[in-house]
Amino acid sequence: MRRLIWLAFALTVALAAIRSALFLAHSAIAFVDPLEAFYFEAVFVQYCWRVRVGEPIYLDYRNPPYVVNFFAPLYFLVVGGLGRLADAGPEALARIGRAVSIASDLAAAGVVGVAAGRRYGRGAGLVAGLIGLSSAPLMPFGPMVRPDLMADALGIAGFLAAISPRAARRWLGGALLVLATMTKQTAGIYLVSAVVGLVLGGRPRAGGALAVGAAAAIGAIVGLGWLATGPWFAVSLLANLAEPASPPYWRMVLEGIRDRAPELLIFPALGLVLWAFQRPREPALAALAVLVPAAAVITSRKVGSDLNYFLGARLVAALAAGAVWGWLASGKRQWGERPPVLAVGAAVLVAALLVPGLRDAVRVLSGSVAEARFYASDRGRATLEAHRLLDELASDPNHPILTDCGPILLHMGTNAPLIDPWLFRDLCMRKRIRPFDISAMITQSDFDAIISVGDLLDRDALTHHLLLPPDLILETVETYRPAFAIAPGDERYSLYVYLPRDPTRPAPPQIEAARRLAPETMPTGSGGSPPRSGGPG
Repeated sequence: MRRLIWLAFALTVALAAIRSALFLAHSAIAFVDPLEAFYFEAVFVQYCWRVRVGEPIYLDYRNPPYVVNFFAPLYFLVVGGLGRLADAGPEALARIGRAVSIASDLAAAGVVGVAAGRRYGRGAGLVAGLIGLSSAPLMPFGPMVRPDLMADALGIAGFLAAISPRAARRWLGGALLVLATMTKQTAGIYLVSAVVGLVLGGRPRAGGALAVGAAAAIGAIVGLGWLATGPWFAVSLLANLAEPASPPYWRMVLEGIRDRAPELLIFPALGLVLWAFQRPREPALAALAVLVPAAAVITSRKVGSDLNYFLGARLVAALAAGAVWGWLASGKRQWGERPPVLAVGAAVLVAALLVPGLRDAVRVLSGSVAEARFYASDRGRATLEAHRLLDELASDPNHPILTDCGPILLHMGTNAPLIDPWLFRDLCMRKRIRPFDISAMITQSDFDAIISVGDLLDRDALTHHLLLPPDLILETVETYRPAFAIAPGDERYSLYVYLPRDPTRPAPPQIEAARRLAPETMPTGSGGSPPRSGGPG
């Protein structure tokens, strides 16, 4: 039976290594993606771009230009600062952001690998590091321009340092935990886990000092931000608390975890048993095993949630998998010649739970490869050229346009009428934004073109959560005529173009050029809106 355990270990390492290789291959393809590595990426690039050119990223989002940024600032400051040093345009800035995210993925996997290796042995470290780099939430969020990846890397490193018996490391850990929280607010769960873990571990003074010191540092940062930008910095950091719960989104996310990454909940549960009951106990890791997955489950209840809420849980799962292997490989049990069935079952379970993620990684990478092949085809090159022409139109301030397409809005720069199409629609639906200026421009045909990622004449357009708000769609249909569509029905590339109804009004030259290039041209109203992913939260 001992041989079965080692066979299960070899299988675990092989599966995790293959998953990691698939993730890295997907990241290499996504890094050079000419559009978006994943949906909504352009929104995050937009905030990095605003830092790069010195524009504020926290404003009164109720007023034009509707800068709806409910994220903490550090990631945008880092990527935007690097973009300023490199004098980067939108495309180069996107690649800088992807590089920072991928580097964060690698750093986080390295941290959990080293931590598990020091605690449970080199084999455990290998298992933990590979699992930390191979989980469904990383496919496709891992190489994307977004703050989650940096926040989790800082958070797990800060947590492990903060629970150290050495005072200097605890100070370093506290600083990293503050930085994690100021990268994405939900990363504060690592700080909470560290405080709870220190208290449960019999070090309440250290836990209290960490809590007070981190709270004071975060408060000082928010206060300085308030002085520099006004109250909207603090308001924006708390705005997500007002997002309503959504049972359909929650069900979608939990079903995604069940089908694609069950290890993200089961591994921490196994780790909890070991950390809480096996001697020497590790109460800080037990707290982490409870709080991080629980926070992921609870926060994913809101509108717009997706598997990215479980990116942190992958690191806890990786540590737990390392702990399980350390338990299996240690000499603390007196098994004799027949190890208990429980140990064999645990070894097999660790390996088996990696299979759904392997299937998911193959699926995502297959899609990435197919997309790369499309870009290399004649039709793909024509589609990209049509997108480029519309980006060129967007960068021309003499031709005002309205769009719900993130990359086009990015190329509009400071002339963009809005920033985040998904949140803009959501806030309009809840009457927190009333875009009278945009409505007036539509009804007066002031926009030279209106470009949407979906068919505004389709019967489902008014309820589609990635298009313009319903009121603006109705006004567009009344005032503008469908002109043509680029790659209609294809969710990754489709754009639907609408022009003013006045037949004597010439279309911008980029529109005419894009019309000629569009590999397929069809009137709107006959195809469904693209079934895209959840929101950017």
